[in-house]
Amino acid sequence: MAEWPKISIDSILDDTSGPQNPNTARFNRILQHRSTEATLALADKLTGVMETIHRVGQLFDARASEMKEQSRAISDAQSRQQKAVFLLTGVIAISTAMYTGITAWSVYVANQGNEIQRQLLELQRQKPAPTPPAHS
Repeated sequence: MAEWPKISIDSILDDTSGPQNPNTARFNRILQHRSTEATLALADKLTGVMETIHRVGQLFDARASEMKEQSRAISDAQSRQQKAVFLLTGVIAISTAMYTGITAWSVYVANQGNEIQRQLLELQRQKPAPTPPAHS
């Protein structure tokens, strides 16, 4: 008889001897041994898969924590940026109001100056022309 690793399934299925046949009992023991080996190999592989899943879970947890920290940092930066934009908007609004006030004051002062010049011209027109001194 062949060694048990070399026994094929066909040779087991083709065996026509009865249940009391020593070959059948040997085949049963061989099948039990192969089943046990296959179960142990499967258990080892499943243990490896479980360890891999556990490591991947830890990596996901670490990555999630890292992303949470990045999100918090981005949120803080965005908050500071919004405050700066708000402050700059206020500065621009105040500067615009001041510029408008200064421009309005300049127009007012220019009009005042123009009015003074008009009045001077009017006075000069009303004033009689100076007579030259008489030569004796």
